[in-house]
Amino acid sequence: MKGFALAGVAGALVAGAVAPASAASTGTQDRVPKGYGNIHLEKLFGSGGKCLSMDNSKANKAVLKLRKCVKKGATQRWDLVWINDDKPKDPFNKYVIKNKHSKKCLYVPSSKTNTQVRQTTCKTGSKAQQWRFAASTITNLSAKKLLTANSDKAGTKITIAPRDGSGKGRGKQEWGLS
Repeated sequence: MKGFALAGVAGALVAGAVAPASAASTGTQDRVPKGYGNIHLEKLFGSGGKCLSMDNSKANKAVLKLRKCVKKGATQRWDLVWINDDKPKDPFNKYVIKNKHSKKCLYVPSSKTNTQVRQTTCKTGSKAQQWRFAASTITNLSAKKLLTANSDKAGTKITIAPRDGSGKGRGKQEWGLS
């Protein structure tokens, strides 16, 4: 079953204009809005049932991959940790994407196109680990590029790339929560 498109999940996540009223703590600093914890990030187009996965790795610099979604796999489960500072000058919500199995966060080591997305120890102040969700896309704030799966094949390494509004491009860059 396909996940919900990010655009339809919650106004606070997509529009980013209001701090999530239901942010709950999952640790000393984690604020996970209700409905954004322990979720799959699922590719919306192409062959169905593909999710982001860390392949059971707990290592720093492990590469994010696309795998067949499994219901119980913690390596495919994520918390979207809200990291805004409640500052009115930033009207958009920012998140780190934290893996439930490894307890590490996604980041990009470079802003170059086709850089592989990896995991590392969470540092919410690092823009390389900060992401924005809008219109079914996930954008890295440091690189200003979108999370991209260049293939539907299991094992595809996830990269970042500029927005591609073509039908084929959208199919590589649109994600949902499930």
